[in-house]
Amino acid sequence: DGAVGATREAAFTLKNHSARHWRFEWPAVEGFKIVPAVGHLHAGAEKPVVLTFTPEAAVKHDPMELPLKVYAVADNARYEIETKPIVFRPTMMFQARTHSFPLKNTSTSRLDFNWSIVDDATGEAEGGPFSIKPESGSVEAGETAMVTVRFSPDEVVPCARTLRCDIPSLDDGYEPIAIPLNGKVLRPWCH
Repeated sequence: DGAVGATREAAFTLKNHSARHWRFEWPAVEGFKIVPAVGHLHAGAEKPVVLTFTPEAAVKHDPMELPLKVYAVADNARYEIETKPIVFRPTMMFQARTHSFPLKNTSTSRLDFNWSIVDDATGEAEGGPFSIKPESGSVEAGETAMVTVRFSPDEVVPCARTLRCDIPSLDDGYEPIAIPLNGKVLRPWCH
């Protein structure tokens, strides 16, 4: 309760204790504002919510229940990506070249990803002259993320690597992404 025109707020936290992602949407109620009114709550996450009451005239609301509508999607990860080898043109030491490509999520739920670069000679996760952005993240259903590989050698070394992507819950018939990387390093002539 409070004076007409005086704002009152109540804050609470939505917590998702499940292993699934959930979409929520609060109904519109006259005199009340709920922020956020619509959103997604990822598995294990929590989100602060603020309920604001700003009456413009004298009013008395009887106690009410605000129904929580829950929308859920479950799907295994599916993607579209070009997996042909990425071979950089000869590049001088301390110079850089980049190559970008799309990673499209063709499933109906969020696709989480985590890239690593593996040295073909040792099998170790070691990028050497290569780096990738973003290294990890997620792509919403039906959306596309642009991925950029950067080749920036600082020494003449063997460059054969494999770009690997860890995607949890891949659908049957989808292999983990593995893209061969290579490039040639040129040493500048010194006088």
